[in-house]
Amino acid sequence: MKLTRRDFIKKSAATSGVVLAAGTAVHAMADKPKTSAMAEATAQSKSLGPGEWVATTCQGCTSWCSAEAFVQDGRVIKARGNQH
Repeated sequence: MKLTRRDFIKKSAATSGVVLAAGTAVHAMADKPKTSAMAEATAQSKSLGPGEWVATTCQGCTSWCSAEAFVQDGRVIKARGNQH
């Protein structure tokens, strides 16, 4: 069987369409993600609860600006510029 360039492109496009359609159908049936970065935030209370502000530095560039991090149960909850 001789395969011309035109036949190859046609068959490749058809195969790609079938694979894409099958992948979309499988993805549509999958569970929704448990978390989403784009989900709307829920209202939180103004008080942060028990924890402490710890001095740290921002390492976003070579300046290493001073910062403070609010730590609760070993996790950083909030960050701000150093008040001093």
